Amino acid sequence: MRVVATYTTLPGREQTLEESVKSLLEQTRKLDAIYIAIPNEAVRLGTQYSEPSDFLKESCVIVKPEQDYGPLTKLYGALAKENDAKTCILSCDDDVIFPPNFVKVLLKKRKIYPNSAICVSVAMFRRGLWFSTVVNSTTPLDKWKSFTGFDVGKHGRAIDIAFGSGGVLYNRGMFPSYKEFFYIMKTRFLTDSDMFHNDDVLISGYLSKHGVERRIFLEIPSVKHVSGEGALSGQPLKMLTRMWRAIVKTQELGYYQDTQYYSINETPVMRSIIFVSLVIAIVLLIVLIWFLVM
Repeated sequence: MRVVATYTTLPGREQTLEESVKSLLEQTRKLDAIYIAIPNEAVRLGTQYSEPSDFLKESCVIVKPEQDYGPLTKLYGALAKENDAKTCILSCDDDVIFPPNFVKVLLKKRKIYPNSAICVSVAMFRRGLWFSTVVNSTTPLDKWKSFTGFDVGKHGRAIDIAFGSGGVLYNRGMFPSYKEFFYIMKTRFLTDSDMFHNDDVLISGYLSKHGVERRIFLEIPSVKHVSGEGALSGQPLKMLTRMWRAIVKTQELGYYQDTQYYSINETPVMRSIIFVSLVIAIVLLIVLIWFLVM
């Protein structure tokens, strides 16, 4: 069984991309190929790409899409070059460092759930933006899982959106031919700015519509982000609002019709309300006791 990784990048981020690729070359389970899709121009920046470094050309397969599909371009290389439905595709962000056992653990979980996309940073949103719930497995945010997220359990849990920032393992058979897939994306979604910038929403929405489960496991190790120029993740409020608008728009187009259930107590907002209520109750109790003693 082939296991490949697939990237795209932006001009000016060659150093972070190289660091990420190096972490994949050091995996205990070696990859069969690493693809990097580099179009002629980055639409987001209006900038031409420079020639890839010798290291990248020696370590990876450079693929040249006919146009920039935004962050979604990271799937282009693997979908264009791999045809076997059983091939495993690890989608990667160009500013992520993967621990050496990352691929090995992903494949271990895929063996149990061969028809699911395996992921580690995720969200569920059926209760709306303010009562959504997120498990983020990128350091140091992974330390806050118990507050921001939900109970995953030892057998994992089905989720709505798999975030590429943590790495996601797909089967090639989950997608049609690359020409068909990118035609669908280009004609239905990528003319809209919100959806253009939210590949995670589009990919998970596509899988949802086609009955492919996305599943998280806590045993998958956390990844580390390195600072990359132009990263949208450096603008969290803008990223959040744009992502929510993309979710609403994809739902209007018939995607995400079956979202996952979770308790309102599994949301950070409700946990905050409960915590603040407890603090107020304790303060009031102390004040009451003080008055009674006086």
